[in-house]
Amino acid sequence: MRVFLPISLCLAAGAFCFNAVADSDYSFANRLTAQAGYGPTLGEIGSDEEGFGVARYAPSLLWWGGEDAWPKWEVYTRLWFSYSSNGASSPVFEDDQDLQEGESAEWRDFYLKVNRLFGSPGVDLTIGRQRYSSELGVWWDNNLESLKLEWRQAHSDGFIAFGSRLATYNSAIDELPESEEEILYGFGQWRYSWRNKHYAGIRLMLEADQSEAYQAEDPYDVDATRYGLFFQAKDLDGWFSDYYIDLIGIEGDLVEYAQDQKAQRDFSGWLAAAEFGKRFYDTAWRPRFALRATVSDEAQDRFDGYYLNSMESDRINIESQFRSAASGSLVELTMSNLLMYGVKMELQPRARQSLDVLITQISCRSATGVMPIERTRATDSCAEDNVGQTYDLNYVWDMYPTRAGSRKVDWRIMVNLSYFAAGSALTPKDSEYQALISTEINF
Repeated sequence: MRVFLPISLCLAAGAFCFNAVADSDYSFANRLTAQAGYGPTLGEIGSDEEGFGVARYAPSLLWWGGEDAWPKWEVYTRLWFSYSSNGASSPVFEDDQDLQEGESAEWRDFYLKVNRLFGSPGVDLTIGRQRYSSELGVWWDNNLESLKLEWRQAHSDGFIAFGSRLATYNSAIDELPESEEEILYGFGQWRYSWRNKHYAGIRLMLEADQSEAYQAEDPYDVDATRYGLFFQAKDLDGWFSDYYIDLIGIEGDLVEYAQDQKAQRDFSGWLAAAEFGKRFYDTAWRPRFALRATVSDEAQDRFDGYYLNSMESDRINIESQFRSAASGSLVELTMSNLLMYGVKMELQPRARQSLDVLITQISCRSATGVMPIERTRATDSCAEDNVGQTYDLNYVWDMYPTRAGSRKVDWRIMVNLSYFAAGSALTPKDSEYQALISTEINF
């Protein structure tokens, strides 16, 4: 949708527009992100490596009414102006499902938030296109036009949300893919602190496909329910300093259309993911060692068991961790027919610096199931269970916050080296490597 010029003008003239509203204030923020790398393209495994680059400018505006510390309402909007040399990127960028080759602009967020709904502290209502991000992206990791009601109490918090993708809001993409049109989502969570620094909770997601039947690019209509438990803790003393556990079940109904016929069947599946970490605070470089594992049912095809929908991803969004996919920055998991386990080591060589190494093993659970990674070829098969190993190294440097005039400036540089050693499930065994350098400036 080509609505970016008037939005940009409104952002630029916001100081004049909003001063007319009594008892309100506003702030502008800017983010510059750039990434250069050398690695595989978006094609199948075994494609030639090549150089690629991504650059993005993301201005945002927050306008609020009432006291600064306790605003009664907030209006937020954020734009993306992006350039990609070939449409490739990595998980260090925020969700990039709509990233296109060349220039593009996207109206990424726009919402109205009403705080202290009906005068109740801790109860807020948000309406508009907003981002949802769970610690593990297997629940939600995307933006959605939606209504969200959230609440916070002394020992618990939660939210419920309903919405649907209505448009791309992207200058390079005129329409939503048919597979993402008219899908209604209802989801939410409730979390309870049952002990100091320990949390347990429940999550639920309903997915209902309301699109037309017999669409050429959307041969499937899926109605599915995801439900699950999660447990998390951090900054602990004892055997573990942190942990995260996700247990998910899925049940659904699939209708497949082919010419003038249709076939209908039920399906069910499950996924379990966990990470346990131990940080040694009193040791030089404050090392953290972690064990990570993910396992799902033995799906024979995409809709035979657990799968990722367009709201979900295989990314890790746990606070304080380097943003990446579950198996690193090179290999993208489908989370179907998957057994993945690995070890991770994190170091802090100096203040505001971090270095981490992740090694994972990816395997098929069933010899007749689907491949658990993306970009596979017709010759790849789970007849051999060893998909491969990933080796991922990340270095992050954060500048001490400084000021440029009246603005605070934060600068981050990230370096990533990744290698995928192909296993016997891939024919031919084409291993891949990738090198990335990324920078992010907020002001």
